[in-house]
This record gives sequence, C-alpha cells and structure tokens, in this order.
Amino acid sequence: MRVLERPIEEQAPKLSELAYRRFKEALFARRIQAGSIVSQADLVAITGVPISPLREAMQVLQSEGLIRIQPRSGILIVKPDLALLRNAFQLREVLEVPAFRHMAGTMPRDALQAIEARHQELLDRSAGLEVTSEVAETVSAFDQAFHFDAVRFLSNPLLQRAHEQAFDCIRLIRLDQLYMLSASAIARTMQEHLAVVRACLARDPDAAVAALELHFARAMQRALGV
Repeated sequence: MRVLERPIEEQAPKLSELAYRRFKEALFARRIQAGSIVSQADLVAITGVPISPLREAMQVLQSEGLIRIQPRSGILIVKPDLALLRNAFQLREVLEVPAFRHMAGTMPRDALQAIEARHQELLDRSAGLEVTSEVAETVSAFDQAFHFDAVRFLSNPLLQRAHEQAFDCIRLIRLDQLYMLSASAIARTMQEHLAVVRACLARDPDAAVAALELHFARAMQRALGV
C-alpha cells in the first residue's frame, strides 16, 4: 500500500519560523550586533527569507524583547541592560521553581545521581582550567542543559518555550560581555548546581528551591561582574 506523503507544511518549517531561527543564529554568532540598527533588507540578506515571512518573525522577536521595530528608522537590535537581566531571571525563577520541586519529588534516583556525577566531574576539572572560547561555550551549554532538562521534566511545551526565551536574554547578556566566565565562576556554578541536585536526592523540595534561589542570586551577581 502506498504511504501518503505528508502535507508540505509538515515537511519543512514555515518561512517565518526559518527567519526567526536564522535571526537568532546570526545574533548569537555575532553577525548581528546588539545595539545596532539594521534595515529589513539587511535582515532579508542575513536570513535568506523574503520580506513577508520575515515581518511575521520580527513581530515575534519584538514580543520577546530582542528587537524594537522603529518606523522609518529601521530595526533596533536590543542591547542588554540591568532591567533585561532582572526580567530574565525573574521569569526563570517563576518557571524553574515548580520544575525543581517536581524534580525533587519524582525524578528517578538513578537519573539524579547521573546528573550529580556529571557536575562533580566538571567541578573536579575546573581547578586551574584554561577558559578558552571553546571551553566557555561547552560550559554554557552544560549549564543551560541542566536548567532546560528540569523544565522539560514538567512535560509542558508552553513552559519550555517561555523558558527558552528567558535563556535567550541571558545569552544576549553574555554576548555583550557583562558576563565573564572564569575557572572560579565555573566551580561556583557547579557547586551551586550540586546543592540543588543533592537536595533533590534527599527528596527535599524546599531545600532544592532554596538552593536554586541562591544560585540565581549569585548568577545575577556574576552576570553584573560583582
């Protein structure tokens, strides 16, 4: 029996979604600079997507706070500031507190022990570590995965999408060099993560949330260079 082909819209992402993704790729690869003003023609060239679906993507990007569409002036690529930092961390806290409570109560023990082991390994390697751009990228991805996995454990795609948007703001802040990664910062981050994980292993949701909130407070200080 011949298998029916999927509809075209299921075979590939919409052009507006492609423009959205390519914009973010260019932003985080520094091909678009925060604080700069670009034209729609510039973004068509960068994303390779026609103007109509690009405009649809721009509306989403503006709602996420990454750009500001300025009539007759162009598109402002938002430069991160203290307000953006606070807003991003506030949103992350709202989303991650229930995620880690759920994780502490229900994640299988062997899964938590695997997370603990990976963090301990990176903590042990952090002493005297030379933080190259490649190492910084790897550690940032490791840090992001820890938080993303906790929110994914809630199995709520809407929460995941909001959480990813908050993390994009954090990535933008780091690109603007308000966040300087060092061996000592890596060690502190791993220690703070481990405190959360070990509270989850102890099946103590309140302790896990307290450790998470302390981690957020200290991460904000590191992002500000304090």
